[in-house]
Parts: sequence; structure tokens; C-alpha cells
Amino acid sequence: MVKWLLSKFGSGDEDLERFIKELTLQKIEYKIVQYVPFQRDEYDIFNVKDCIVCYGSVNWINQIKNKGWIPNIWADVQPIIRIMENT
Repeated sequence: MVKWLLSKFGSGDEDLERFIKELTLQKIEYKIVQYVPFQRDEYDIFNVKDCIVCYGSVNWINQIKNKGWIPNIWADVQPIIRIMENT
């Protein structure tokens, strides 16, 4: 079964609250971690063989992408970079 790892960053995480509501409704296991920029954490929350879907900031995703979880991390940050370059 797929499990979710959600990153909480600051306040006003309306998207995160919607995820939590739906995951709870669907009875899908999830964990919430507090992401602190520039702080390295191990996040040894799930077994390395578990199927984990992660939701959080680009920096947090880059920090945890080598955990070995299946299907691992997929993130396409190029659209974000292009937007930032054009502002």
C-alpha cells in the first residue's frame, strides 16, 4: 500500500490540509514532518522498501530524494526555475 510523507513548512498550508483530509478519508497512512530550511534531517520514518509519495517544497524533496523509497522522488523543477528567472 502507498504511504504519504508530507512536509509542513511554516503556516498557511491549505494544500497540506486538503491532503490530510483526503488521506484520512481514504484511510491511507501518512506522516507529517516539519521541514526547517538548511537543517539536515534523516527522516527515517518509513522502511526503505516502502512505497512512499512525498509532498513538500523543492528544497525538502532534494534533501530526501536519495532515501531509496520506491518509486523514489520525482520532481520537475524546471518550470519553477523558468518562472523564477522571468520575474
